[in-house]
Amino acid sequence: LASRIFLFFDSMVDLAVVLQHAKEAAHVAGPIIRKAWAAGSRSSIEATKMNAVDLVTETDQQCEAAILAVLKANYPDAEYIGEETVGSGKYQLSDKPTWIIDPID
Repeated sequence: LASRIFLFFDSMVDLAVVLQHAKEAAHVAGPIIRKAWAAGSRSSIEATKMNAVDLVTETDQQCEAAILAVLKANYPDAEYIGEETVGSGKYQLSDKPTWIIDPID
């Protein structure tokens, strides 16, 4: 995979490094999901978003929190839109790099 450089908060950043951080963030959710599905168990439903079938589970929230922790450690000045924690809110997009987090879907 050829590495590409791009401007990120007025700094040049290697896209291969950004991809590696994204993969690391995705991999932290794996054990959380496997634990929730172990022995056929399902997460408790924490809330609904738009309607009765658009559920937010404890596993969704735990995965999103874990993913956000990894990304924020590497990109503290980026913007984040998390479906589970703030998915029903309105967002003002800016010139800042923005990560959109939707862990299980």
